[in-house]
Amino acid sequence: MKLHCFSNLHPLVLVMYYFFLLIFIFYLCNPFFIIMSFFSVVILNYFCGCICQTISFIKYFFVFGLMLLVSNLILMQPINIIVVSNFISFCSSTILFLSFNKIIDSGKFLYLCSKISPHLALILNICVRYIFILQKRINDFVCIHSLNNNDKKKLNTALISKIFDWSINDCIELAEVLKAKNYTSNFTHYKIYKFNFRDIIFTCGIFFFGSAVFFCTKNFFALFVFLFFYLFLPFTYDFFCFTRFFIRRKVRND
Repeated sequence: MKLHCFSNLHPLVLVMYYFFLLIFIFYLCNPFFIIMSFFSVVILNYFCGCICQTISFIKYFFVFGLMLLVSNLILMQPINIIVVSNFISFCSSTILFLSFNKIIDSGKFLYLCSKISPHLALILNICVRYIFILQKRINDFVCIHSLNNNDKKKLNTALISKIFDWSINDCIELAEVLKAKNYTSNFTHYKIYKFNFRDIIFTCGIFFFGSAVFFCTKNFFALFVFLFFYLFLPFTYDFFCFTRFFIRRKVRND
């Protein structure tokens, strides 16, 4: 993972950033800003180390969008820009969860929700992980059967249902392991994250640029500037931390 400083922030700050980013993806109606948000999410996934999964998702969405386009051309229906914008927003929100799943691991997720409702935290954690476990199982299955051309005809509904059962069993085993470790009891332990000064600075940046995006929807240039700074806030923060570390190291050597 290349965004090391960003991933080490407090889990609540990370959830706030992703929450506002998800709102912006569906809130902005201008196609230019929707496409801008899409490419920023792809770049974020690249620096989070999940670009391969992002590309595979984009391939599926591209094929699905192409099928919708061909169907509209066959039926002689005009292409609605609103429908295209909503489709791109849906794609952006879906691939955004890849980096979210990469940065907000099980320990951070349980730290955020365990004090409120341990059972709900466990269920949400399993449900979120189930989607990516299912995708990994399907990719492994396709890679194995692509080695043998004679088995291509066996990719039917029955085998897909077995993959679903396989993924569900993995989630059930995870729940049984956590139950065996006395999860949701008084003996449950998880890592504690302290809210430091850097978390306060990043939170101020989230609320400043986020509120500016909401209040500048009628001004195109101002909306572009504030949205750009909000989308690239993790990269700016990592660059600032790297520069600060480099300067301190140079001063110590001198």
